[in-house]
Amino acid sequence: MKTTTHFFIVILLLFVSTSLFSQNNFVLKGKSSLKGVRIVIKKNNATYKTIQTDAAGKYRVEFEFNNVYTISFEKKGYLPKKIEINTSIPDEDYDEKIKHKWDNDLTGLYKKCGDVDVSIFKTVLKKILFNKRKKKFLEDEEYFSRKEGKLRAQIAALDNCIEEEKKKEEEEKKRIEEEKRKAEEALLAAEKEKQRIEAERIAAEAAAKKAEQQAELDKQKQLAAKNKADNNAKIAAEKKAIAAAAALKKANDIAKAKKDAESKATAKAEQDKLDAEERRLAADQRKADKVKADALKAEQDKLDAEKRRLVAEQRKADKAKADALKAEQDKKNAELAAEQAKLAEEKRKAEAAKLEAQRKRTAELQKEKAEREALKKAEAEAKRKQIAEDAKKRMLENERLEKEAKAEKARLRAEKLAYLESLKSRTVKYENNNNKKLTIITKVDGETTDIYKKVTWNWGGVYFFKNEKSISRAIFNQESK
Repeated sequence: MKTTTHFFIVILLLFVSTSLFSQNNFVLKGKSSLKGVRIVIKKNNATYKTIQTDAAGKYRVEFEFNNVYTISFEKKGYLPKKIEINTSIPDEDYDEKIKHKWDNDLTGLYKKCGDVDVSIFKTVLKKILFNKRKKKFLEDEEYFSRKEGKLRAQIAALDNCIEEEKKKEEEEKKRIEEEKRKAEEALLAAEKEKQRIEAERIAAEAAAKKAEQQAELDKQKQLAAKNKADNNAKIAAEKKAIAAAAALKKANDIAKAKKDAESKATAKAEQDKLDAEERRLAADQRKADKVKADALKAEQDKLDAEKRRLVAEQRKADKAKADALKAEQDKKNAELAAEQAKLAEEKRKAEAAKLEAQRKRTAELQKEKAEREALKKAEAEAKRKQIAEDAKKRMLENERLEKEAKAEKARLRAEKLAYLESLKSRTVKYENNNNKKLTIITKVDGETTDIYKKVTWNWGGVYFFKNEKSISRAIFNQESK
């Protein structure tokens, strides 16, 4: 017995070791419309590895079974999204033909915005675990339902904040465009003002030349006029020069604003350059990680080959031992079978004798049962006849009582009709007043009394009433008869 137990333990260990080496890994994969998403993975709360989506936004990573992984999807300027995958699966539910996997879509990453409360994004939003009833990995809906209310509220706040930021950006863009348009209009106005001043100067010079010609005719008079005109022109020129200086200062301010906008554009270009450098460094890191992963994989393949060799040797040794155990067990089984055949023959003879005794006893019991059933049948038939006779008597008595009840009912109905007929009466009464005539008819019909009135006014109006309620002439003539 001890040898057989050891044999089954060896077979069980061999099966377990074989199943462990044949299991597939759990696969997490997905695709994102965002570029450069970083995926930080922890295994049983310890740092495990960091990967990044490829140029097409795709990613794929394999996890070992019977571990808990926390995966955080991160990108600069966006809020992280965390999920937890528990790859534990009972041995009796594991099927190596099924490739357990989970597809995750990263398009749900939200941008950071203002001082909105985003505490929910610092926690695990989804938990994936093996569902024993459905035999596959599913999302823990009960866990998510506890997070859903707060998550929806914070997402709504983020959407509102992003919408407000967009509105502010559009308003700022419109303001800059409006300032640019005003600056261009101011420059154009300054140019027109400059041309107008130049035209006035030329006109002033022409006027001065004309004044000199007039001075030859009236030197003293024209000299005074010329002095006056020079003074006025000087004052006007000074005023125009002041206005031109103000317009020039305004144009310089506008040019400065334009220069500031160009500086911002230059800063943005520099930031884009830094982002490109960051992407290049990330690509270099990915290449280094791939080289490291390839080296680790080669080492792992070597270890796996060594394990398979050891397992093959163990299987061979176990098979030889199992064959020896089987031969010994077959011998014991043959001896046990012979002993069991002897015992079975003795048991068969004893059971045959027992069955014969039971058959005789059964025949006696069946005879007694038939006699009891015949007696019961006779008693039931007598009882049925007695019940039929009693039922017939009750039916005849019920018919007699029913006839008597109908006759009594007809008699009472006739008496009631006669009484009600005796109560019927109709009286008519006439009254004359100063301005109207009354005809009052009282009808008694059994327990009901109705009073009908006809009111004829001296001015010609005629009205009809039943129990003080207005009725038509037709109803009055029909019911008051």
